[in-house]
Amino acid sequence: MSESGGQPSAISGLRRGSILNLVGAATATVCTFGVATATTRALDQSHAGVVFVLTSAFLLLATVLRLGTPTALVLFIARGHDTDDARIRALWLECRRYLLPLSLAGTVLGIVAAVSVDTLLPHSELSRSGRLMACLALILPFAVILDAALSVSRGQHRMATTVRIERIARPALQFLLTLAAVLWWPTVLGIGLAWALPYVPALAAAVRETPQLRPGPAAHLPEQERTELRSFLLVRTFVSISQILFARLDVILVALLTTTAQAAIYTAATRFVVVAQLVQQ
Repeated sequence: MSESGGQPSAISGLRRGSILNLVGAATATVCTFGVATATTRALDQSHAGVVFVLTSAFLLLATVLRLGTPTALVLFIARGHDTDDARIRALWLECRRYLLPLSLAGTVLGIVAAVSVDTLLPHSELSRSGRLMACLALILPFAVILDAALSVSRGQHRMATTVRIERIARPALQFLLTLAAVLWWPTVLGIGLAWALPYVPALAAAVRETPQLRPGPAAHLPEQERTELRSFLLVRTFVSISQILFARLDVILVALLTTTAQAAIYTAATRFVVVAQLVQQ
């Protein structure tokens, strides 16, 4: 009786999770398309291309600096077969040891690039984007840590937190802030900041909804598990880099090989492909 009674409950939970994931994917896709459309309507092609190139570079660098920690946390937490907060917090702190210095190094690298971009690319539209590059560099650590923070709840088989924050709230806030920027601050800096700033409250929400991310007692990880974690991170980093290269490097290459105006046209056109893929699913 318990098995037959539990099966409908499991199926019902799976159904609710699938619906929530679909709603999250649809929201993220529509909002991303809306941001791209608003950007191309508010700015000329070359300036819109600058926004697309810099945000693509931002996402690419954030993925590289994560070192595959989101996947590692999901795997190592899930294989524990328990809800021991002390062990989960220990795994999170171990990964954070790598994330914090790397993300801060990325910030320094971004600020250096912002200061020297007009010298390195004097004839490019990117040469006048130093202020946006510096702002993105300051927000970069929030984006690096966000996905890893959300993976802690995913490792405990709770997808709702990730869907609510990463697929619904953050894209929706990006879209709303972009619309506000289009009306009151229609510049490369204004629209770029509207896209990037939502990473800050998104990370704050992830910490608020995940107790293991907050200070508390942490277990001692065996040295063998630490070694396994480091090895997994090393392998997973290359997988993550290859995935983001396929997803975002094309926009940067179009800008480098042609112009930022062509990159803007390319980015706007590829957003239609994403919407079509969602409709097919």
